[in-house]
Amino acid sequence: MAPALVLLSGGGWLDFNWFQLKDLARDLSKMGARSYVVEYRTSTEFPGATPQDALEDVQDAIFFLRTNADKLYLDPDQIIAIGASVGGQMAYAACLANPRSLAPFSRYRPNLIVAYSPVIRNDSLGYGSDLIGDDDVSWFSPWNVYMESEARIVPSIIFSGSDDPLIRSKDLRTFANKATEKGDSLELILLDGVGHSMWNEVPTIYEDTEPKISAFLQNNSVQFSDFQRSFMYFVFGLIGGLTLFVLLYRRRKAATLKN
Repeated sequence: MAPALVLLSGGGWLDFNWFQLKDLARDLSKMGARSYVVEYRTSTEFPGATPQDALEDVQDAIFFLRTNADKLYLDPDQIIAIGASVGGQMAYAACLANPRSLAPFSRYRPNLIVAYSPVIRNDSLGYGSDLIGDDDVSWFSPWNVYMESEARIVPSIIFSGSDDPLIRSKDLRTFANKATEKGDSLELILLDGVGHSMWNEVPTIYEDTEPKISAFLQNNSVQFSDFQRSFMYFVFGLIGGLTLFVLLYRRRKAATLKN
């Protein structure tokens, strides 16, 4: 049973990117995790789609993976949301927002969160209030829900740039301090001189942050499956054994003909 990585790309709820998190997913998949890209609705592909629709897709994807964990050989208690920008926002919103009265809500939430430049504040001082609508900001924005209620978040790690214009460093520090106050686990890592699109500004960002993420997952008792790695070794060993057998057989046959 392997952990599941739920990959949530950025794009401002306007566009979608299949490959934004592929390098990180590749490295973690080599350790035995399985990666799933959530193609949530965006206004470009689905005219009229809202950020609320996208969040529904994310929560439904987590629910699908958890309820089909046995068929997919997944650990239903090790579903890790990895999001960039609005993908990071939805990872946190999936923990905090339940407008559909989903029950039990725990089945729709990730167990852990890894976020890059998450736009967790969606009011007038953050990003997306015009897309979300003033009436829904209070429940959709992770900042508003977490700061103004008793809601809790799952263990998480955030990477963000100190020069990010969409999510201010002081807001992230306040968010992290609130987590400490509530007894939640949130590790905040600020990168000096980096803006919002760190995946474009720092080409090695996923390679650079992977050791921190691996440590975060191990500290939260994520158990990686050795099946894929063991199966690979088996296949390589079988091919090598057959190759050696053929070479020895040909050599012996040639020696027999020579005699």
